[in-house]
Amino acid sequence: MEQIIYSKKSIGLGIIIWGAILIPFALMIRFQIWVSLVIFLPFILFIVSIWFGTKYTLIDNQFLKIQCGLIHFETIEVSKINVIEKLRSFMSAPANSLDRIEITYKNYCSVVISPPDKVAFVKMLLEIKPKIKTNIV
Repeated sequence: MEQIIYSKKSIGLGIIIWGAILIPFALMIRFQIWVSLVIFLPFILFIVSIWFGTKYTLIDNQFLKIQCGLIHFETIEVSKINVIEKLRSFMSAPANSLDRIEITYKNYCSVVISPPDKVAFVKMLLEIKPKIKTNIV
């Protein structure tokens, strides 16, 4: 059984990302710079895959698979999660919003994600492992 949760998308981050992509794209079309447009197209497709394909999949209530577009970022055993905390950071992460949570597992590893409903997401993980320390619920 799988439950898929797509990353929250913030307007501010979206404006920055899409502005950085669409403005050069529009200029290349306007000035008919076709070679640059062909070179730039794979980059645009990669960013589109990240924006629409960043997701967190709970598999069989045992594993949390984190995917950032076409890239499989990480798979975490829910039983290994120790701490979940709120975080607002510009740190690079598989998250399309700056409203994020940090998941610490195996006592030293961590990953930053941005589920659309942090409270519901954390409650879902707490149902599997009630001993997770958190400041969210």
